[in-house]
Amino acid sequence: MTTHISGFASGLDVDSLVKQMMQAKKVPVDKMKQQQQTLVWKRDQYRSMNTMLSQLKDAANALRFSSTLAAKKVTAGSSAVSVSGNPNAVIGTQTLTVQQLATGGAMVSSSTVSSTASMAASATTLSVNGTNITINDGATVSDVVKAINAQSGTTGVSASYDTTTQRMYLNTSKTGAVAQINLSVTDADTGGDGNLLSNLGLAATGVTTATAAGQDAIVNFNGVSNIHQSSNSFTLNNINFQLLQPPAKDASGNNVPYDVTITVTADVDKAVDAVKNFVNTYNDIISKVYDKTHEQRYRDFPPLTDDQKASMKDTDIANWNDKAQSGLLQNDMTLNSALNQFRSVLGATMTGVPAGQYNSLDQVGITTAKPGNSTSYMEHGKLYLDEAKLRETLMSNPDQVMSLFGKANTVSTVTKPDGSTSVKPNLDGGFASNLYTVLNAKMKEITGLAGSTTSQADTSTLGLQISSWSTKITDANNKLSTYEQQYYNQFSKLEAAMNKANSQSSMFSSMMSSN
Repeated sequence: MTTHISGFASGLDVDSLVKQMMQAKKVPVDKMKQQQQTLVWKRDQYRSMNTMLSQLKDAANALRFSSTLAAKKVTAGSSAVSVSGNPNAVIGTQTLTVQQLATGGAMVSSSTVSSTASMAASATTLSVNGTNITINDGATVSDVVKAINAQSGTTGVSASYDTTTQRMYLNTSKTGAVAQINLSVTDADTGGDGNLLSNLGLAATGVTTATAAGQDAIVNFNGVSNIHQSSNSFTLNNINFQLLQPPAKDASGNNVPYDVTITVTADVDKAVDAVKNFVNTYNDIISKVYDKTHEQRYRDFPPLTDDQKASMKDTDIANWNDKAQSGLLQNDMTLNSALNQFRSVLGATMTGVPAGQYNSLDQVGITTAKPGNSTSYMEHGKLYLDEAKLRETLMSNPDQVMSLFGKANTVSTVTKPDGSTSVKPNLDGGFASNLYTVLNAKMKEITGLAGSTTSQADTSTLGLQISSWSTKITDANNKLSTYEQQYYNQFSKLEAAMNKANSQSSMFSSMMSSN
């Protein structure tokens, strides 16, 4: 810790003098801090680039899957049935006839049950779907409900008691004919009030068992009759159905089946929106990356030192920092190679495609030159989309469009110098697949240079350099503290000498005056 002195004897402003003497010593440390700050800014800009590339990767990734480019729009002719489709749904019109809905197994007390009365005259074992549950002597209906619900995860049966209707309700967690409630009482007095099931209103006096079962949904679909489903949500022919409304009843109480027309069409809008999002994202990002690699570098604006900031306004500091951070990635090889790879991938002709099928993006309306625009070469690979042409190809050849974008990449086995192997994707897939592969590799390369915000320990190239500067700065600051203390020690000796001289002078003056 630096020891300060007053400078009372010498009349010197010691702190001010030491500060001035330390200025020259601080210059090398300030330069270290400036170099470190430049690296921090550069690292952050790389990370910002990676964030943008991640957005492009997401947009490209969406075009790799049939759920985007081959999506189907499924509509039902009645609100009684909810429908949706997956990419393999067959385009056309289909008919669903609903005979009955699936229900769960259910029981309800046939008569009112007192909420305070004892349901068991003695300890009783109640079996619910094969699981034994102990019902204690004197248990009320609420106690029985709690005991049953404690095992509902095993039995698939839950219980409730309605104080308004004064009835107990049992329901299965599942639906369909397999959803059953099987109750039986053992080790109990089955006569009179001791009959648990009869006290609960679930069986007649003296009866020790009770059962109930759900029912399957039954539908006809495209000429196939009596298709059983255990749930009201099911899939047929790649169409997802949810039955919402039960059939009406006739005068005899029988179900009156109803028909629903199902229409499946290509969801061209979803595919077009995804392609438009990709094109817009791509254009926005390559423009920003290009601008970043062509920013002007202001070499006369290094990072500000703490002393410089102390004498400046906030607006002046911000303006200075804008210039100081400009051009740090000018002509950056990593980013320039990324742009070149993007253009190469999207401008290529897809290999291994049968004659007559789509093998380039321009065939589906995506080009790098706007018709009639002679300056397109100045737009650095900007994409243009002919939406009408894209829609036409999606309607006429959706499978070809899907393959053009989403065909999977093959992989090659790469042997490393240490003899180990790894798998590397080849750029022989669809355009979205190839670009996704390139983006993955490029983002990994940038992460190796600059790390990521989610990493606890930054072992990237720039991260290690920044850490190294921190060590050097700490060492240099320790030396500065030593120098500063040495200066104060010297002034302390001067003060001591001045005090001694002043004391001797006072003594001499006293002697002279006494004579």
